[in-house]
Amino acid sequence: MITGSNRGADIEFTPALAELLDRARNEKETNTTAADVAELRDHPDILALMTRARQNEKNPPRKHHVVPASYLRRWTNDRQIRVTEIDEGRTYITTAEKAARRTDYYSLASDDLEPDELPPLLAETMLSDIESLGKVAIDSLLSAGVEELSHENRSNLAIFLGFQYVRGESTRTMIRKIANDAFKLEYGQLKEPGIRRTLKERGLPVTSESIESVATFIRDLNDGILTVGPQKAAEVIQAFQAATKIAEHLFERSWAVFRTPAILLTCDEPVVPIGRSGQNRGERTGLAGARVVVFPLAPDNLLVMFQHRPSAHALVPLTLSEIVEINHEVLANTARWAFERPKRRTSIALRVPSLPSATEVVEHRVAGKANTSIIRLFRQSRWAGDPHPPEWPLPRWP
Repeated sequence: MITGSNRGADIEFTPALAELLDRARNEKETNTTAADVAELRDHPDILALMTRARQNEKNPPRKHHVVPASYLRRWTNDRQIRVTEIDEGRTYITTAEKAARRTDYYSLASDDLEPDELPPLLAETMLSDIESLGKVAIDSLLSAGVEELSHENRSNLAIFLGFQYVRGESTRTMIRKIANDAFKLEYGQLKEPGIRRTLKERGLPVTSESIESVATFIRDLNDGILTVGPQKAAEVIQAFQAATKIAEHLFERSWAVFRTPAILLTCDEPVVPIGRSGQNRGERTGLAGARVVVFPLAPDNLLVMFQHRPSAHALVPLTLSEIVEINHEVLANTARWAFERPKRRTSIALRVPSLPSATEVVEHRVAGKANTSIIRLFRQSRWAGDPHPPEWPLPRWP
């Protein structure tokens, strides 16, 4: 077990990422972000990133990894890795290069965006840079330990983890669900007078046909026949906007690495927050409230990021039963795929419930205040609805 903090000064970003992501993070509309990106063309680092993204269009990669192949290779034997689709119960052997891929998943191609201003492969190209930095940082952490990890590598690993936390399907589903439910909360109860008023306020024709068309749309929306949400390019940008703040939060935690037998699992959502006793197991713990955040570095090494400085008792090596608890928690955090050494079948042996709705949006009316509500958003865990969920793992961790 390697332990230590060595947090040093503020987190470092490469100049290109710092400037590009700061601009993107402060904008909400995709077309505005594109204009901001265009303003940065003279910056050498941005120019290099944009140029490489355009060059990649000559032979564009269509299959995008939601988990880097360089990370998954740590679970391979003879280039083979076991992949298990958790909800389907299907398991198979493949290569790291072919695992966890989705077609055009990070493409920013859109009819509303100019490819010269925002290259379609910009996000995928940027992720490739982050993955390279993350691989070097993980290699350094495994060889040198937390105490000897350089400030640059700690920063780069935090950035890698921040992007890994938001790049998968869980965040995308949450973005879509929030957009759809927020629209329903605002417009789902409109009747004819409200529809007339809304059309008039937006300068649209107020006719019997337009009113009926909107009323039909609202009925279909409430019945789940239709959904509303951002374009895919906007989903990618919105997800990435959160990554740097998450990286800063993870960087500031107290880090420790636990060595284990080579039996750890990983998954397509491998940055796993763990709550504390008393927190609802039916809700996914947010990063800010998590007592620890775990990330399997390799089958035999687990990075644990403590909210508070750990005690000596917390740093005692993990027992076999505690490793099982961690594997169970990693499985429960899976969106679709779990990964392990090809000869192991732990992901089949450890059962978890099916994935529920990604996010719940609950409206609470404020007593005594007309037309006033408090909206609560929370992400359901796989244990939502389970009458006997397991306790949170590792109670000895503060």
